[in-house]
Amino acid sequence: MRGATLLLAVIIALTSGSRTVRGECCYPTYIQWSADNCWPFRSQSQMADNIERDLVASLMLPTRCEAKVCNDGRLHPGAYCGRGRCNLFGCNCEGGCIPGEPVLNFRRLNGIPDDKSFK
Repeated sequence: MRGATLLLAVIIALTSGSRTVRGECCYPTYIQWSADNCWPFRSQSQMADNIERDLVASLMLPTRCEAKVCNDGRLHPGAYCGRGRCNLFGCNCEGGCIPGEPVLNFRRLNGIPDDKSFK
C-alpha cells in the first residue's frame, strides 16, 4: 500500500508541472489559378504526365495552373517551408516557419490580379 501511494505521488508530481508542447509544422500551401499560360509554373495537364487534351476543350477551357508555395509566396527547394533544418515530418524547424500570407504574397510577386479564379 505504501509503495502504491509513493508511486501515485511521483506520478502526480511529474505530470502536474508538465506543460503541453506543440510542434509547429511548416508545410507549403497548394494553390491553383486559371491563366492563358502557366509558365514558369506547372499546369494540370503537365501534372498528368502531359496527357494530350482534346483540341476543343483546350481552346474553350482556361488552363489550370498550380504551385506549392511557402508563406512568403515563393517556391522553395525541399518539401517544407522552415527556416533551417526541420524534422522528418516538416515540424520543429530550427528557425520556425517562413512567415507571411502565402496566397497574397504569391499574387503580389507574380502580378496575378485579385479575382475569383484564384484559390
